[in-house]
Amino acid sequence: MSLPAGTLAGDLIRDRLKVMAVVAGMVLFALLCHEKRWPQSLSLMSLAAVAAVLGSDLKGGAETIRALGLSLTRRRAYWLAVGCIGGVGFAVVCRTAYHTAPLPDRITAFALVAATIGSTEELLFRGWLQGRLLRWRRPLTAAILAAAAHAAYKCALFIRPAPATSTTFLVLASGTLIVGTGIGLMRNASRSVWPCILGHAVFDVLVYGAFTRAPWWVWN
Repeated sequence: MSLPAGTLAGDLIRDRLKVMAVVAGMVLFALLCHEKRWPQSLSLMSLAAVAAVLGSDLKGGAETIRALGLSLTRRRAYWLAVGCIGGVGFAVVCRTAYHTAPLPDRITAFALVAATIGSTEELLFRGWLQGRLLRWRRPLTAAILAAAAHAAYKCALFIRPAPATSTTFLVLASGTLIVGTGIGLMRNASRSVWPCILGHAVFDVLVYGAFTRAPWWVWN
């Protein structure tokens, strides 16, 4: 039995409002999280609002596993290898571009923290957000829109005045959009967010391997 058109339209509107609220909340958090006093308090409030939206949307159990793309069957397990290889390859490219050794000589505690942050981003943008978009967008469009939201968050995180860096907003935005779209397509093909999480975590561990403290753009 099909649902009434009004019910489907209402669900679509609620989906879009939730997506916009989460993206806006993450961008506002990224814009203000480096500040002090009331702007920082506002950033934490926006993050709490995002958590509230997600909490109201995810009811737990099988529905949450499906919504976040957390299922991974044995037949799809090879996508974990694809994500891992991709994370290693991209990390080597980035480290070489910044004239450092292709691989770190050690792994510090911060590298593990960075991997946790990256994994959380994947769970949010490729897991929940892209999963929501797939309800009313084509797979390619959903992957691009999720990557664009991630790029907006990253650019907002970097907009704060910072020490001299070769990273430009154009490179950051285009790079996050292109790589994020590729990761999103992997999420579509595997029907799981786990390869995305693994790839991002491996990338962060290798890129930040020898860091003993968080760089300026991390939430501090």
